Amino acid sequence: MVQPSDVAFAALFVSAAAVIVSIATFYLGHTRLNISEQIRISRDIGDRIRTQHRIIHFWPFKNAASLSGRESQIEIRGALDSLVSELRYFVFFVEKGVIEEPAILEYYGKQLSGVDTTIKHLVSEHANLNEYPPTKEITNLIKEYNSLAGKKKRYRIRK
Repeated sequence: MVQPSDVAFAALFVSAAAVIVSIATFYLGHTRLNISEQIRISRDIGDRIRTQHRIIHFWPFKNAASLSGRESQIEIRGALDSLVSELRYFVFFVEKGVIEEPAILEYYGKQLSGVDTTIKHLVSEHANLNEYPPTKEITNLIKEYNSLAGKKKRYRIRK
């Protein structure tokens, strides 16, 4: 014969299990959504960084006689200004923990390494750009990103 206390215990057990399953489902769904959002934000900013990087990378390959011209200087400085703006935005998101997934940080760390190499080559070949403030800021932002990304990768607990 089934006792009322057995029924109450079973009902309590089923209720507790339902709450635990609900919490676990919410947590897993939230984690996936969070990673998807980090990827989306990173891709949006990364695409804009890549566009400016391409402009800067190919700028020296133009006709060498025109590189010091006013229009050419406006073009390269505009690309540098846009790049520094996007890097500030990206580093801000990493610093605030909006972007913290180790795989994302690693991927964009490699991308930013290429940007850093391009900037260093650019200033070695065109001294006037070495004195342009965004050029130095780009290098500093990449260093800051690498520092932040390294800390997050080191201390991040996998979900």
